[in-house]
Amino acid sequence: MFSATTQNIEIPVNELDLVQSTDPILSYDPLVGDTLCHIRAVYLAYLFQKNSNIGLTKEERRFLEFSNILNQSRLTDYDEFGVISFEATYNKNDLKTIFKKNISNTKMDDFIVTSKKHVATAALIFLFEQCQEMIFTIDKNSIKRDMALSGKNIPVIHFYYSVKMMLYSTAMLNLPLIVNLRRLYTEKDGYLLQGGDSLVYRYNKQNAKFTLQEKIEDGNEAGVLFDMVSLYVKQDTPIEEAQEKCEPDKLGKLEKYGAFIQCFKELDITQLIMLCATSHSPYPKIERSINREELPDKDVKVIPAESEGKIRLNLCSSQEQDRMIADASKYGFFRDKSDIYIQANKEKQQRIRTNKTYSLFVDHVSAARIQDSAIKMVELLTKCKNLTVPRTFELHEYQKCKSTNSPG
Repeated sequence: MFSATTQNIEIPVNELDLVQSTDPILSYDPLVGDTLCHIRAVYLAYLFQKNSNIGLTKEERRFLEFSNILNQSRLTDYDEFGVISFEATYNKNDLKTIFKKNISNTKMDDFIVTSKKHVATAALIFLFEQCQEMIFTIDKNSIKRDMALSGKNIPVIHFYYSVKMMLYSTAMLNLPLIVNLRRLYTEKDGYLLQGGDSLVYRYNKQNAKFTLQEKIEDGNEAGVLFDMVSLYVKQDTPIEEAQEKCEPDKLGKLEKYGAFIQCFKELDITQLIMLCATSHSPYPKIERSINREELPDKDVKVIPAESEGKIRLNLCSSQEQDRMIADASKYGFFRDKSDIYIQANKEKQQRIRTNKTYSLFVDHVSAARIQDSAIKMVELLTKCKNLTVPRTFELHEYQKCKSTNSPG
């Protein structure tokens, strides 16, 4: 379990005289800069459900207060299809508007970093508490790091294992796993939205995996929302439909959206998410990365046979990670999302979208209600109907906005 406690962090709330916010829990999407938005997503979904039943503790409400501050002060840019193209941890001009009195930039910087530490620490404590029954064949302490930021140490953990722990927590808490999936299509110099679906999965104890739900009983239920994107570049020899069993590599080869979404539904969503996780840096860029050799398994005997090709939701092991990295490369998943927007001309502030196929990547993870996620997808499909955009674009074409519930 994580040893730090949020009670030891000094929070200068009284001095800065914060304006109380009435925003609902699910509008919070705090940007810390530690690349662990998925951890906070499962915590926020849990708090939403708990608040509806028995209410929250003082410490949980404190987490929400600082999540709200970080949420209000973030800057996020999206392209026409709702994919995040730029985000920054905070904007001082926007932040000043949420205080009752003027404060210095130094105090504001300190307050933001303190808020980040509080939010990051509380979410990790929650995560490790939920994962006490998980099997760790690696030393838990070996996946922890401190991210130095303005004189404070913000706790982070290895990205791949944090995603596995988040999925396990989502399953054990019986929270729905929501996927808003978009399929972009490009031919020559144009991009368009080929199709999209909002899917809901629920953990099934009998087969120990998340299964796609045919019927939704409660649209107001909150869960963990994965915004996922597939990018298809027109090919000379496209595949019309998957032959026999669908494999993850087909997601980047099937041209028609109907065949693509049918293949997606047949695949194990846990496997797809973990394949996407392999392309992410283990730690934030401002923290040094480590070799996987530094995370040896303590007992490799408990690892399932690799020939099975299955993902054990209750297991964290470096052997499994290595196998997933190999599979990601084979299936065309092993690409960083940042490669989508390539700088074309620095003086003109132009960007050019990639012309490479991405089988699948995760754009963002947040907490959301089932029905809100479905509505967001319908709105996106309606807005982008018959819309084609060029590969090259100017940065000033995009409105910098303050995000509450990020679409990406």
